[in-house]
Amino acid sequence: MKRRTLVLSALSLFIAVTALTACNKNTANSNDPGAKPATLQGESEHWKVKVDYTAKGSKLQEALTVEYKIDEKLGEAAFSVVHTSGNPLINAVAEPSLLKPEQPMTLDRKGEVTSWKDTEQVQVEWTVGQERTKEYITVVNKAAAATP
Repeated sequence: MKRRTLVLSALSLFIAVTALTACNKNTANSNDPGAKPATLQGESEHWKVKVDYTAKGSKLQEALTVEYKIDEKLGEAAFSVVHTSGNPLINAVAEPSLLKPEQPMTLDRKGEVTSWKDTEQVQVEWTVGQERTKEYITVVNKAAAATP
């Protein structure tokens, strides 16, 4: 009987430790620089993009700001923040005529991530007349690059 109680106690302790370890793996690591707020920026011939990561609980909220650099009338525009984890934040602009040259626009949809470090690039797809264009803009944390 005593041995059975000891085995059940050890098994219960093992299950509790395993559950706590699993919970900790899903939360942001406070020592990871990628878990802290940051701003990633990138630019192409046609677009400037900025991805802001702000603290929201144990995660980071991801917000995309875009700026069209060319003075051509857009028919459609869609943006995807591409992550190595494969969970993109996709934003389609409902009224592309609002995207004016040299006027930044923060898009409505916001994502949540545990680290900005897996952000690779921003995919932009748009149409001008009948011509559809797609490009990928690499985004970098310029503040981190400037720190020695």
